[in-house]
Amino acid sequence: MPIFSVIIPVFNNAKYVSKAIESVLCQTLHDFEILVIDDGSTDNSFEIISQIAFKSKEVKLFKQNHKERAAARNLGISNSSGEYIAFLDSDDSWFPQKLEYDLDVFKKCPEASVVYSDAQVVTEVGRNAGIRHSGCYKRLKDKILCNNFLITSSVSIKKSCFNEVGFFNEDVNLSGSEDWEMWVRLSQRFNFVHNNKVLVKYRQHESTSIIADSIERSMLTAAKLMFSEFNEKASERIIKASYANTYCTIALNYSIAGNRTKALDYLKKSFIFAKGSIFDYKFIYSLANLLMRKRSLLLSPGDGIVMPIPNFDGSGGLQNQAKLLIQELERNGLRVFVLTRNYFNLSSQEKKNNLFIRRYSYLKSHKILSSLYYLVASLFWLIFNNDKYKIVQCFQLTSSLNIGVLNKLFTGKPVVARLSSTGEKGDVCEMANLTLGNIRKHLLKHVDRFVVLNDEMKNDLSSVSVLSAKKTNFIPNGVFLQERSAFDNETREYYKKSLGLPYRYIVTYVGRLTKGKGLMDLILSWEKIISIHPGAHLILLGNGGLYNNIENELKDLTKSLGLEDSVYFYGEVSNVSDYLLASDVFVLPSLSEGMSNALLEAMSCGNIIVSTKIPAHDSLLNPNNSLLIPPGDKEELFNSLNRVLNNPSEYYGLGKEAKKKVGFYSMKHIADRYIKMYQELA
Repeated sequence: MPIFSVIIPVFNNAKYVSKAIESVLCQTLHDFEILVIDDGSTDNSFEIISQIAFKSKEVKLFKQNHKERAAARNLGISNSSGEYIAFLDSDDSWFPQKLEYDLDVFKKCPEASVVYSDAQVVTEVGRNAGIRHSGCYKRLKDKILCNNFLITSSVSIKKSCFNEVGFFNEDVNLSGSEDWEMWVRLSQRFNFVHNNKVLVKYRQHESTSIIADSIERSMLTAAKLMFSEFNEKASERIIKASYANTYCTIALNYSIAGNRTKALDYLKKSFIFAKGSIFDYKFIYSLANLLMRKRSLLLSPGDGIVMPIPNFDGSGGLQNQAKLLIQELERNGLRVFVLTRNYFNLSSQEKKNNLFIRRYSYLKSHKILSSLYYLVASLFWLIFNNDKYKIVQCFQLTSSLNIGVLNKLFTGKPVVARLSSTGEKGDVCEMANLTLGNIRKHLLKHVDRFVVLNDEMKNDLSSVSVLSAKKTNFIPNGVFLQERSAFDNETREYYKKSLGLPYRYIVTYVGRLTKGKGLMDLILSWEKIISIHPGAHLILLGNGGLYNNIENELKDLTKSLGLEDSVYFYGEVSNVSDYLLASDVFVLPSLSEGMSNALLEAMSCGNIIVSTKIPAHDSLLNPNNSLLIPPGDKEELFNSLNRVLNNPSEYYGLGKEAKKKVGFYSMKHIADRYIKMYQELA
């Protein structure tokens, strides 16, 4: 007698049935029989199965007139001889260890009568579309009444159970939900155990009008049957939740099939039964289909990366690094989707080669409402376009992380969270200070991989979340390497002339004009510098941005000190490297950083660097390639700038060493590390 009897019902499925049977024949546990029941197929399914059965003694073929899956499964159960029954639909398949792992659970848990597992969802053409987690529940018999979360192809059952609960209900009006009705009957008498492994490839078909009609009929029949039998045992809350979920599922299929009238009708019914259903995955997915089906640009299926970046179009290190990474990912053939807020009144949708940008409206007068809209709309987009991407990569631990984690709870798609800064202004501290900060901390446990730029970031994370080495990737910022160098006199003079900067000495700062950058100290130090070096000019590239903006204060201080003729605010420029190549010194007096993109650019350009010595710079800067000063020390900032301007040629060696060091941070190399991480998670 075999340990397992594997039952595979087939109706007109010549395209997939051989793969299903082959996945059983390739199991690591070999003690099984396969009962294939052809349910009156009119294509060549029977011929294909016959050929396999002729070659494989494990395969037994049965044929019946078309009576639907319940009757086919019942025929299989009646003719089975195994101790356990395992079901496999003919368009699904198993991973090789499926039966071995299920048997292991039965042995370790003698009380288990039903074992079920998780599944890899695939599209009709075989593309991966996320993981479907079945979950483990204390009150499973209540949960299964509310929602059929089991995948039939993942279920193994002790055959003896059918002696007590009977076989599948063969009512043709129930076809499509006969498995749900069976699980409910079993759950009232027997213990279910979740095998927490992905053991099944579950094929998800696009809903059509015919499928939607069938689901409507079968689910309403199932709900009526179940509650006629268990009405006294189930609470009013469970009954309402079950009907709300039933209506949600029906609405989902009608929305995908394009029947807006029926979809809205069932969404309304769902809401009436349980207002909490608006947080249900199916409710959101249905509504997303109805609201967005005609508004989204046409996107083809693929292995894309989604990046929720609230202010993608603005300036700053995070935005620059994201754009550099996207550019390199595109070169490697990856498609990138950016979900952002429309701070600058740009087009709501934009498609450039392998980059798609979706911008959501932002109203300054309604910041909270705009934030909520960005969260919900992004979530709708992610669920609706579930087959277009593999990974969600969040920048920072704020709204983008909320989007990524909530999407994972609905779709199972992996989440990468990339930190940008440390210290008091860093990601972790900022997250803790935000509304619902404690709840946000709990979201961290759902992140599949954290990208940190340095050890300090990892320490920040460790203070609020338990991290394993496997969950953390050290991937620094990257830079495109420059061929020319600022330590070369001819190069410097060429760029000074081309930019119209006929100054003897140029000191340049690049970055946002915000608190924490030490710029007030820089302006105050410059008052002394200009008294000694009247031909020197300080150029600040960048603007104040949306947060902690001190641009006006800096301009007022410059004016009050009478420095307008030697301090220039050039704002944001597209050719930063040209200005760096024209500069004698690059200055970065920040009190804290993540990993400064401007610093990487300056190193790539071979600038003499004067910078604060902070933990974020430890991997980049040392006394051999820069002049390092304590954060907030105006006197030492003045002394370092003064020493360089007294004799710049004495310090060109620092620029040469900095250029050598930055070679390890080429954008191509950094992108390769991201791609490797994506491949590990997908």
